[in-house]
Amino acid sequence: MRNLSLLISLLALFNVIVAQSPHGDLKGKDCGTCHNPQNWVVDTKSSILTIPSPTSL
Repeated sequence: MRNLSLLISLLALFNVIVAQSPHGDLKGKDCGTCHNPQNWVVDTKSSILTIPSPTSL
Protein backbone atom coordinates (compact mmCIF):
# COMPACT_ATOMS: atom_id res chain seq x y z
CA MET A 1 0.00 0.00 0.00
CA ARG A 2 2.90 2.33 0.74
CA ASN A 3 4.36 1.71 -2.71
CA LEU A 4 1.03 2.56 -4.33
CA SER A 5 0.85 5.85 -2.43
CA LEU A 6 4.39 6.68 -3.49
CA LEU A 7 3.63 5.83 -7.12
CA ILE A 8 0.49 8.00 -7.15
CA SER A 9 2.41 10.88 -5.56
CA LEU A 10 5.20 10.63 -8.11
CA LEU A 11 2.76 10.51 -11.01
CA ALA A 12 0.95 13.59 -9.68
CA LEU A 13 4.25 15.43 -9.30
CA PHE A 14 5.28 14.43 -12.82
CA ASN A 15 2.00 15.84 -14.19
CA VAL A 16 2.66 19.17 -12.49
CA ILE A 17 6.21 19.34 -13.82
CA VAL A 18 5.35 18.60 -17.46
CA ALA A 19 2.09 20.58 -17.60
CA GLN A 20 2.19 23.41 -20.10
CA SER A 21 0.83 26.85 -19.40
CA PRO A 22 -2.22 27.67 -21.52
CA HIS A 23 -0.88 31.22 -21.70
CA GLY A 24 2.25 30.38 -23.70
CA ASP A 25 4.41 33.46 -24.29
CA LEU A 26 1.96 35.86 -22.60
CA LYS A 27 3.62 35.67 -19.19
CA GLY A 28 4.00 39.12 -17.70
CA LYS A 29 1.13 40.61 -19.72
CA ASP A 30 -1.87 42.23 -18.06
CA CYS A 31 -4.48 39.52 -17.34
CA GLY A 32 -7.25 42.04 -18.09
CA THR A 33 -6.18 42.00 -21.75
CA CYS A 34 -7.86 38.63 -22.26
CA HIS A 35 -9.86 38.01 -19.08
CA ASN A 36 -12.85 39.80 -17.63
CA PRO A 37 -11.90 40.63 -14.01
CA GLN A 38 -15.52 40.17 -12.90
CA ASN A 39 -15.29 36.38 -13.30
CA TRP A 40 -11.93 35.76 -15.05
CA VAL A 41 -13.59 34.04 -18.00
CA VAL A 42 -11.77 34.70 -21.27
CA ASP A 43 -13.26 37.70 -23.06
CA THR A 44 -13.22 36.43 -26.65
CA LYS A 45 -14.14 39.83 -28.10
CA SER A 46 -11.01 41.59 -26.84
CA SER A 47 -8.70 38.60 -26.49
CA ILE A 48 -5.37 38.63 -28.30
CA LEU A 49 -5.45 34.83 -28.35
CA THR A 50 -7.02 32.72 -31.05
CA ILE A 51 -9.40 30.37 -29.30
CA PRO A 52 -10.34 27.35 -31.41
CA SER A 53 -13.98 26.44 -31.62
CA PRO A 54 -14.92 22.98 -30.29
CA THR A 55 -15.79 21.84 -33.82
CA SER A 56 -12.30 22.64 -35.14
CA LEU A 57 -10.56 20.34 -32.66
